[in-house]
Amino acid sequence: MLLLSFHIVAVAIMVAVTGSIAYQMGKKEGIRITDVYHAEMLAEQQTSSDGPQNSSGQNQKPGS
Repeated sequence: MLLLSFHIVAVAIMVAVTGSIAYQMGKKEGIRITDVYHAEMLAEQQTSSDGPQNSSGQNQKPGS
């Protein structure tokens, strides 16, 4: 019975450590992806402030 208890505790510790490592890796990756997304959005806003654009992404000609 003692051996069974030891195995249950050992498996629980392994699951906890593995989950913690995976969470921290995912958290870091998520932060990086968010930074890349915000940089792309900032670049898009700067290029769109050059002038009005139509749905095809080309600048509109005056009077059209």
